[in-house]
Amino acid sequence: SFPVLACSTKLGPHLKVMALIEPAIKHANAILEKKCNSFVMSTYAGTRVFKTLDNFVKNMFPEDRPCAVIVGSPPMFCRSLQPGHDIEIQILKHFPGVTLFIEKPIATGMCH
Repeated sequence: SFPVLACSTKLGPHLKVMALIEPAIKHANAILEKKCNSFVMSTYAGTRVFKTLDNFVKNMFPEDRPCAVIVGSPPMFCRSLQPGHDIEIQILKHFPGVTLFIEKPIATGMCH
């Protein structure tokens, strides 16, 4: 995704993607394989794929605690307070104070 590419270009080998959280595991693994065979391979070395945020939290190593999280979910799965559509809230519950980069527009509707 663009934010990771931009961060990777700026930070180079200092950026480490600890996990990809993606319900479509097969798709995530295919993307990860492409990344590991590209100029950003050091960014993705050791990256693990998880189906859910809860699965990541249950299986993460202490050194996997993120400093920042990039949210690239479609609008129907985030920017809400409804369970299942509140990934930002869930991230902050598990990782208080973490920096969030939200890839999509914040609002899903028009301002009145």
